[in-house]
Amino acid sequence: MRNLLRILGVLMLLCGPLALVADAGALGADVNADVDAFGHSQMDTGGLQAFARTNTVYALPLFNLPDTDHARYWDSMAEQYQSAQIDFIAVWLKGNNQPATFGNCAAALQKRGLTDRVKIMAFDDNPASWTALWNFDHGSGYGYKEPFDVGKEENWAYVWDKNLKPFFQNVPDANRYKIQGRPVYAIWSGSPAFLSNLNGNGSKLLKYLRAQCKSTFGFNPYIMVPRDWVKNDPSSDDPAIVDAVYPWFTPVPGPVYSTWNTETWHGVTLGTCIPQFHISANADPNAPVWIVDPKHGETLADGLRGTVGSEKCVSTFIEGFDDYWENTTLWRARNLDESGKPFGYAQTFYDYPNQRINQVRRFSRHPFPVDLKEEAEGCDDFSGAAARPDKPNYYRNGPIDIEDTTDTYGGYAVCKGRAGETLRWREVPIQGKVHLLVRVATPSAKSRLHFVIDGVIYPSVVLPKTGGDQIWTTVDMGAYTFAPKSDHTVSLVWETRGVSVNWWQVKAVE
Repeated sequence: MRNLLRILGVLMLLCGPLALVADAGALGADVNADVDAFGHSQMDTGGLQAFARTNTVYALPLFNLPDTDHARYWDSMAEQYQSAQIDFIAVWLKGNNQPATFGNCAAALQKRGLTDRVKIMAFDDNPASWTALWNFDHGSGYGYKEPFDVGKEENWAYVWDKNLKPFFQNVPDANRYKIQGRPVYAIWSGSPAFLSNLNGNGSKLLKYLRAQCKSTFGFNPYIMVPRDWVKNDPSSDDPAIVDAVYPWFTPVPGPVYSTWNTETWHGVTLGTCIPQFHISANADPNAPVWIVDPKHGETLADGLRGTVGSEKCVSTFIEGFDDYWENTTLWRARNLDESGKPFGYAQTFYDYPNQRINQVRRFSRHPFPVDLKEEAEGCDDFSGAAARPDKPNYYRNGPIDIEDTTDTYGGYAVCKGRAGETLRWREVPIQGKVHLLVRVATPSAKSRLHFVIDGVIYPSVVLPKTGGDQIWTTVDMGAYTFAPKSDHTVSLVWETRGVSVNWWQVKAVE
């Protein structure tokens, strides 16, 4: 709904949100809340299918989304945030939806041990959380019939009481994304398409929010606004009121066209980029069509080189980890349809499921993680497998047997593999001397697995008997040596049937 409504707006809508980190080279991405302002799931299979009926959707998620289990959705996403090595996620604030949304998000990161590695930032979708909700409450429907009057102090309840306050109530301090020790809050738009009487009043609202954070929670927030906020309210153009101003991209061909940008404000340079951007409302032939070609990943790589890679930006923000509405995503992309038929590049704009996650990690502060983990169910390719007859296409499409696991951190596993079954990952970053570990459950003795890396078959390893397909142990598959700063094609091969695999992991040799 958020992005469809914005298509009907003006070009100023594109001056959108950004979340940034203070440490040089840090990366983040925005993520959509799993429920809207009325408690309806935006990320379930029904929502995806309904949207796809009237809009072009390319990179659907690899995993088949649960209809109602929001905690499970966040579990799947947390795995991918970890794999991409991003430093924070900027979750959209939409108004009334915050407690369930942010509680599930924080819980998923905590469960996977990522509290100190992936932080959560308040990212205010103010056309929705302020303007649309105000119009809805005043009988004009959920939309932008009347701009939100910033000059009326009674309206500020939509910003604080219904929006920002619930975020901080439901995201623990340990999970909050901070700059200079201060929790970050970013506002999406300062456009007159959504806001009226901003000039002279925007600064008053920001002072009010800062005072509320101090009195309610005891901290001074780090407030970010877009370019058009300070342009339309010069009284906010003050470091005592605004802590940072960020850029955005412009996916409309013309003199201002850009897929990445930087912004310097009071000596601090920030960056933003996109992997792709496609909007086409099929049901409306007169709707605008905005296209940014991903160019087999080169668009994202170019943006990351120009921002974080240039070392002039203290941090870089990537628009959208899961934004299928605008076809700008980083998540693992679906590569098979429900019948198991492969999608071509023109159908997904990905070359393989983990392509964009791998690209992001390459430009992160940890391009060669010493503890890189690859989830079995998230592999790029598989062969020799069989689907569960009672649960076809469970988790992902195609003939592969995937089940829930009661192992540490929960999640999913590839279960009871067949002899010859193979899982493959592409462009895996491993360097130096390492051990490769595999998390397995083995009901019988003398089960065996082996790796094939860059076409080289490595020795098989006899696995210990764990006693059941949900009794897990970690097995050291031996020592391996790789060239510095090198990517690899890694396959894990079953030699005997019955072994379940949850994940494999790199362990650097000190």
